[in-house]
Amino acid sequence: MRLEYGRDQAMKFRGERDGWVTHVKFYNKFIKGRNSGYNQGHGGHITIKIRTGLGSGTVVGETGVISGIYKYGHFPSFKLRGRGAYIKKNQTYYLEFVNTNKTNFTSLNYLHNFRLVNPKSGWDYLRNNFEVYRKFRGVWYTNKFLTPIFELKYADGYVGGQGYVQGNRQDPKTIGGPHKVRQVFVPPKNMRVTAANIHVFKRAGNADNLRVLVLNSKGQTVTSGTISSRSVARSTGDFKGEPTVKWSRCGMRSATLVKGQTYYIVLECKVKSAYGIISVQDGWRFGWRDSKMARNCRGQWSSSGGRSWSGFKMHGKRNRDDCVLPILMET
Repeated sequence: MRLEYGRDQAMKFRGERDGWVTHVKFYNKFIKGRNSGYNQGHGGHITIKIRTGLGSGTVVGETGVISGIYKYGHFPSFKLRGRGAYIKKNQTYYLEFVNTNKTNFTSLNYLHNFRLVNPKSGWDYLRNNFEVYRKFRGVWYTNKFLTPIFELKYADGYVGGQGYVQGNRQDPKTIGGPHKVRQVFVPPKNMRVTAANIHVFKRAGNADNLRVLVLNSKGQTVTSGTISSRSVARSTGDFKGEPTVKWSRCGMRSATLVKGQTYYIVLECKVKSAYGIISVQDGWRFGWRDSKMARNCRGQWSSSGGRSWSGFKMHGKRNRDDCVLPILMET
């Protein structure tokens, strides 16, 4: 969306943890080397603020004035003044963008969710607390189909925020009968998992419950759980109704996944063509960071009951190793 004078934008979020935030990153749409087309002008004079209220409340941190923002790249990092902003866990904040230049503008970009995720996050600290706002003629409006793309860097090196994952709706896969999907991943540290949040939709009205298995490299079950068919939203199959599809939570017996070892999260169901799932492109290859998805993971599908596996299709290329399933583990 265009960030113009008098048309401020804001991203609502809830604090993940207590601590000092020193830098802010966001998705900056620009055309390098020219001032025309999608992003006209030199980008205005931009200030980024972290507030306790929408357009009001206490300013807990802000950047200096940023000019020529199109020069900084797609995902620039900007330092907050002084020590930064002290963020409190579970408190609601607004990352506000203000343009004080009356003649030039820039564009902030978001993940469009018309055919993807609503609610827009699979973990509790963001669910229903993660929205985009735009001010017009002094009134703030929310855009329910946009997910913020930003990161907050803490003084101790921790990085929070949504990060960025690119959705692909061109290669949905069926779950049921001989058709299975799995996530292959290697934990970057020891992880004690208690549940999984999965963005999955129902194809058949008489679908059986969805089984979720966590297997080790030997094929042994480490932990497992079941998602009730009644709790999963049904899709028409053309994915135009995807905003109705929500994250489904699968509780599991607590289990420790060991750093450096390979694990498989398998989704299966007895009834044929019961469920569907869409892969997303791994944000790591673009430099985005999603702290809730493990690195070194990839999504795969099987139509042979798990005897052979293939990667998903993205941008015309089949059997990719950089597509992941929308599965977020609770630890």
